Amino acid sequence: MGRTRRRTTPLWLSERQRRELWGLALLALSLLLALSLTPPTVLGARGSRIFPTGNVVGVVGAGLAAGGWAALGVAILLLPILPALWGLAAFRRLAEATAVRWTILLAGMVVLLPSGLFVLGRPRGALRAAGGWLGGAVGGPLSAAFGWAGAALLLGFLFAALCVATVGWNPLRSVVGGGRFAWLRTRRLAGGLSGMLPAVQGAAPPAPTSLPAEDAPPEEETQLSAPEPESPEPQPAKSFFSGLTSRRAAKPAPEPALPLPIDPGDPDSPDLPPAALLALPPPRNEARSRQELDELGRVLIHKLDTFKISGEVVGMTAGPVVTQFEVAPAPGIKVSRIASLEADLALAMRAPSIRILAPIPGKGAVGVEVPNPAPEIVVFREVIEDASFKSSKAQLPLALGKDISGRPFVADLAKMPHLLIAGATGSGKSVCINTIITSLIYRHTPRTLRLLMVDPKMVELVMY
Repeated sequence: MGRTRRRTTPLWLSERQRRELWGLALLALSLLLALSLTPPTVLGARGSRIFPTGNVVGVVGAGLAAGGWAALGVAILLLPILPALWGLAAFRRLAEATAVRWTILLAGMVVLLPSGLFVLGRPRGALRAAGGWLGGAVGGPLSAAFGWAGAALLLGFLFAALCVATVGWNPLRSVVGGGRFAWLRTRRLAGGLSGMLPAVQGAAPPAPTSLPAEDAPPEEETQLSAPEPESPEPQPAKSFFSGLTSRRAAKPAPEPALPLPIDPGDPDSPDLPPAALLALPPPRNEARSRQELDELGRVLIHKLDTFKISGEVVGMTAGPVVTQFEVAPAPGIKVSRIASLEADLALAMRAPSIRILAPIPGKGAVGVEVPNPAPEIVVFREVIEDASFKSSKAQLPLALGKDISGRPFVADLAKMPHLLIAGATGSGKSVCINTIITSLIYRHTPRTLRLLMVDPKMVELVMY
């Protein structure tokens, strides 16, 4: 007789609970390290009866601080950040990929920072202690091989490369940007000081000192002296702030904003760019396209027969990319059977995807949208030359392309003030943005429409 095994329910935690406990432990470790490395004078621990060791974490904190400062120097201050990063990542407050990048950056700085301090302090000996043992172990051989200037340049390059590779921050670009900002501020300050020069140059010259009576010529004594003209009161010199005020007041007032709504311009106005600047659509072989679509419809009916579904194509709507076939199923065929065959039909017809509209509203047929064998290129010129764009009453008309029926599609940007364009790489986001801007250019002049473009990458909107 076999021995029965007694089954017990083990105590276990869910994945979320284990992750949060791990995060709490890491955050507690980070706080413990930060308190251990805090100078005693900051927390009032030096000379306190509560903290006889001079450290709020006691003997462990004092030993950790002493050993850390001796080994890593000032780089020991970066140590509490590492467990804090992964603690936040455990609570899903920080992406793990971001935590990995910052961990690599901090690990590199733990080596580069003390080494740089040792190299810079080597000629003078003032910063050598701040680098700790690690700074001497790395910076010593570097300075011996390249000299302190070459070693400093090499460490600076490694630091910049590490920042660019991990977090995408370029220190050189920040330095150049800060210098440019300081230069612009200096030029503006110099412009304000130049406003004081006309006031100094326009000051009245000092009046000449009069000669004493005994030194005056005798013939001048007998002449009646004309009354001296009253000297104008000296005007106070303009201050620095008055110079700035006068320069600002001299600028022309900004033009008043145009009232809304803005009336769209005439598409045939000579102020607008002509459509002749755009490329013409390529010639199409209508007969060949019709034959390809008929063949595609026959293939669709044949594939439906393989799934025991009989029907016939009663109509089609050809678009530039997709063609919708109107399939009338045989009596007794449930529409739900056809609707469940999207993936199977796509596999059978070797198409990227197939969309089934079952049924078409207002018709006794099922719509099957199949990608065209040769997609048609939609040219921007044929859309803006269509009557739907020229006669559109929209304030900000956009020629976005063609719909599934092949008709030009025009939308009004004024009805969608918050617009987000998203998609994978190569899906046409840049083409859509250029189409939107060009549509506005072909309908408005700078007098009726102004745009504010922000392009951080300086790639897509440079030509505008």
